Amino acid sequence: VLGAGWTVHNYRFDHNYQLVKGENGMTSGIPYERELSKNKLTISYINIPLLMEFQIPLKNNDDRIIFDIGGYCGFKIGSHTKMVEAQNDNKHKKRPDININPIQYGSMVQIGYKQARLFATYNFSTLFNKDKGPELYPMQVGVSVGIY
Repeated sequence: VLGAGWTVHNYRFDHNYQLVKGENGMTSGIPYERELSKNKLTISYINIPLLMEFQIPLKNNDDRIIFDIGGYCGFKIGSHTKMVEAQNDNKHKKRPDININPIQYGSMVQIGYKQARLFATYNFSTLFNKDKGPELYPMQVGVSVGIY
């Protein structure tokens, strides 16, 4: 099965840190001077999965349980940070260059029935460019609904 999808990652931070690219070109978190009620990083990707699909027929040919396993590759289409100050609700939305990897790839598994799927992914690529930020390998679990 070959397809395409749009994925939005929302990474929420517990502490009052702002992601910045330092003079040395490295991405890191620096303390923000005010208390934040919301602090997040959002990244959007267009993903192209390549999956092997197994179908288990139920009562008739239209009712099937679907099981998919394989890999995917994604291309970043945008990202931004959003911070909301707790005291006065001032919002700061920025699109900084913080070394986010423009390409992601990894493995994927999903199980579903009709138009709904439960899925899990694990990135083999890091969230930030190599040696330009923390070494993080994102993973996600969720529900997808679409035309299959």
